[in-house]
Amino acid sequence: MTINSDQLGPHLKKTLSPIYHIHGDDLLLQQDARTAIRRTAQQHGAQSSQTFLITPDIDWQHVNSTLSQSGLFAEKEIIDLRHPTGKFDKKSANILGVYFKKPNPDKTLIITTPKLTKAQLNTAFYKTLTQHSTSVKIWPIPLPKLPAWIQQRMKAKGLTSDTQSARMLAELTEGNLIATHQAIEKLHLLYPGERITPTMLQTILSNHQHYSIYDLTNAALSGQTQKTLNILSILKQEHTEPVLVLWNIARELRALLPMAWQVERGGGIAQATASAWSSQKPLLQSALKRLNYQAIQQLLQTCSQLDQTIKGAQSGSFWQLCENLLLQFTHTATRQKS
Repeated sequence: MTINSDQLGPHLKKTLSPIYHIHGDDLLLQQDARTAIRRTAQQHGAQSSQTFLITPDIDWQHVNSTLSQSGLFAEKEIIDLRHPTGKFDKKSANILGVYFKKPNPDKTLIITTPKLTKAQLNTAFYKTLTQHSTSVKIWPIPLPKLPAWIQQRMKAKGLTSDTQSARMLAELTEGNLIATHQAIEKLHLLYPGERITPTMLQTILSNHQHYSIYDLTNAALSGQTQKTLNILSILKQEHTEPVLVLWNIARELRALLPMAWQVERGGGIAQATASAWSSQKPLLQSALKRLNYQAIQQLLQTCSQLDQTIKGAQSGSFWQLCENLLLQFTHTATRQKS
């Protein structure tokens, strides 16, 4: 079954499919869809979740084992697979193809990919996936429909507004859904339960923050996943050069590498960061608590792949690949015991 993202809510009120495929390029709407599915799965008894970021070196046998296993006492679980290009190799296609035809009743599988071409959707893999899943298409919200979308999100936060105010917010944020979402969050904090007026909008947006590539890496170092992804989306909307984004991420990772090596050799984190600027020490120490030497090496290898993508030598969406890189950068479970 194939549905649009605005049909997902009514669908989830009726049923929960064993497999969902979310495909489209808007990061906020992707996240909204995943959140809605996760919430419904939890209402149906899911008590845990695992997220797999699909990279060239992912262990598909481990993924297959995770999908096949039933939890203790038939515990239900959410499995979240995120693929930055949507191009599955033969091994992964075979493993998942078998699973699609006989899914584990204790799992809810969510697969997220970018917008797919017609040729991709016509491959045997995606035909099988579509046949055995609920396929959720993420379409950009047309500007004429954006005010209604804004009013709906305000209502979910306990706010009300007239069409004029909603239209004004759409215009001021220039259709940037992340910026719109942030504005609504700010309105919710400043004016809880109130009716939103143009004056209120002007007040919060007059101090609207424009993020830099340094804000992005600071958020990543400190492990603030959602903030990092929000900043990345804004940088994309502002047409920031991908090469600058990648340069700054790689620069921070290269700076972390010798510090992580010192920690691996038995040195303390405080000692490893002793020569860093005092303003950066808390950020670097936060990162070193999550990331070991091997993990940082792997992140730098991913940076090399992103560089090839920028140069056109490797296929894929830079922004989607960068999102997955930053998810690994900020992930709290990346650090391994030595």
